[in-house]
Amino acid sequence: MYLASVLIIAGGLLHGAVGSALPLAKRANNGVYLANCVTRGVSWYSAMPYYNNARSGSQNGQLPDDEAWPSTVNGVPEEVTWEGNRVCGTYADTGATFCSNIANGAQSLNTGAFAGTGSNSFGATFSCFKDNNRQLYNVPEGSQLQHTCYSIYYCFQN
Repeated sequence: MYLASVLIIAGGLLHGAVGSALPLAKRANNGVYLANCVTRGVSWYSAMPYYNNARSGSQNGQLPDDEAWPSTVNGVPEEVTWEGNRVCGTYADTGATFCSNIANGAQSLNTGAFAGTGSNSFGATFSCFKDNNRQLYNVPEGSQLQHTCYSIYYCFQN
């Protein structure tokens, strides 16, 4: 119960920390990462960090402009299997929804290989590619609960 309360509080703090994102409308630099994150090295969960300037604004540890959790139980995010499933998440700041369709077996692909597709509630389509589990961003201990997110796939708008 304590961890659930901490994650709910941390989610609210992260929500405020990532700022107000522009809607996931059609813009060439839109990007969504399919990430797995860990809180204090203990609890794993999946997230869909959104960057409105993903091609250059998500390569050096920058915090996302918004974040969706594709699966929660009682408000606590949990880990999902990206491959072979349609996975959707809704962004708190904009209310936009993003859905990914990553192919079965995509984890065996080479880094940078096409792994599937995505789309958002504005009708934009995305191509998704396998990433190398690199650290996407880290939120150090402080005003928020410490957590680190690792990029499993990245989806850039077509």
